[in-house]
Amino acid sequence: MLVQNSLDAVLPDPVPVATAVSGSPEAALHAVYDDGRHQLGLWTCTPGEFRSDHRGYVEYSQILAGAAELIGDDGVTRTVRTGDAVFFPDGWTGRWRITETIRKTFAIVRDGE
Repeated sequence: MLVQNSLDAVLPDPVPVATAVSGSPEAALHAVYDDGRHQLGLWTCTPGEFRSDHRGYVEYSQILAGAAELIGDDGVTRTVRTGDAVFFPDGWTGRWRITETIRKTFAIVRDGE
């Protein structure tokens, strides 16, 4: 069992988000567990907007700090902020528009094919 304070955990230096569409968002990820199919960890990203593609996996996240809009290619927009839980179904595509630096925990399960 691993117990860690997710707000105080040290992440690697952030790097520019490759799929940025506005601003200059930078993100950092620390995988606490990754066996190739399941991944658990911490992620942070600074303000800006970028594309996101969840084809081939599902993700559950808990927003620890910050705020953003999740703008689905299906036209649905959701606002998330500190304390919110988010589920991305397999196939979700859209954009993150981060307005306050986001920090989240996440659990990903990839297709087993």
